[in-house]
Amino acid sequence: MSISGVILAAGQGTRMKSSLPKVLHNVLGIPMIDYAQEAISHFDSKYVVVGHQSEKVSSTIFETFIPVVQKEQLGTGHAISTLLQSSEFESDNSQYIVVIPGDVPLIRKDELDKLVKDVIENKKVTFIMVTLNDFLICRNSPGGIRTCDQSINSRSLYR
Repeated sequence: MSISGVILAAGQGTRMKSSLPKVLHNVLGIPMIDYAQEAISHFDSKYVVVGHQSEKVSSTIFETFIPVVQKEQLGTGHAISTLLQSSEFESDNSQYIVVIPGDVPLIRKDELDKLVKDVIENKKVTFIMVTLNDFLICRNSPGGIRTCDQSINSRSLYR
């Protein structure tokens, strides 16, 4: 069984109000994209869909990851379509593809593994949905994220 991991990192991150690509903003001193890369680093093939400031983002990806450039940023579906139609992906024969955003520092390898195991064993498609209100984010004085704590009302929906 082979699994490909895909990180979506093409967006501008306009709500960050910064010229730095969103995925390169630090959380606890580490660029957000590094958390995503670590979460899928054990998969057979690993891709990062880049777009906005693609050269800057591509220069930060781990050696075993393959960048795929999305020239026009037309949304999440378009980013996945760009990957699937790319020359970088054409020889990929993975049975499963795990797609995660590049700006989610709380994603963990063990949680993705549980999700993949559930999909394979139960032959189903699974989505995880968590609303932003489910997390309490504490900022330090310059406005950076210091800690992220799951609130008491937090819940993940597995379907």
